[in-house]
Amino acid sequence: MIGLIALAFLVAAIFVAWLFTRLFDERIRPLVWVGVIGCAIAFPFLHFLYPSYWEYQALCKSPDRFVVHEVVPVRSVFYGTSAMYAYRFGQRHKYESVDIKEGHFGYFRLTNTSEWATPACQKACADPSVFVWEKTCLPGCVSKTPITAPEVEPKFVSAESILVEGRLTASRIKVNTPDGRKLATSSAYTYYPYGQGWASLLGGASGSPPPRHASMTSGFGI
Repeated sequence: MIGLIALAFLVAAIFVAWLFTRLFDERIRPLVWVGVIGCAIAFPFLHFLYPSYWEYQALCKSPDRFVVHEVVPVRSVFYGTSAMYAYRFGQRHKYESVDIKEGHFGYFRLTNTSEWATPACQKACADPSVFVWEKTCLPGCVSKTPITAPEVEPKFVSAESILVEGRLTASRIKVNTPDGRKLATSSAYTYYPYGQGWASLLGGASGSPPPRHASMTSGFGI
């Protein structure tokens, strides 16, 4: 990304320098060329000199980005709404079963059937397509049983804050039990090397300035 931005600045600088040097005497035009091109080449890397960038780096490496405050033992973990992804989450983390919620239909528990270990089921349940998975794995290999409620349904509370105006933002998620006990907290950070003003032009069709992220997804093992 930095290389592409540097190239874009270089091309723009050559054009600007060509126009700008027309205003100066021919004897000092080479100096103007060097100055404009040098600034264009250096600009994409100037954020390495900003204290806010090194603050971002320190936050990304902080050991308290992911903190577990309380562990609640469960046999069946609550995942969310997608049966296929819930099933794979449960398999990856060795849960006996996984609970999901499907809108007004309510809660369901996914559990491996007696046929799950067969080669046919292993192949069907490994299919990456949600539509194929629901037709081949769900009926006979993984049971989907209605339940009243999951053992623990975590509540996610998110908050956004600005740490350095125009440069550094933080996103924090708290995971609580229904009765308000804090289970875990996670923090993610976004840094804008070129600010958030005119740098939006560098984002092209996205309309956003190029950011750098220290995400929070891996903190919850999802």
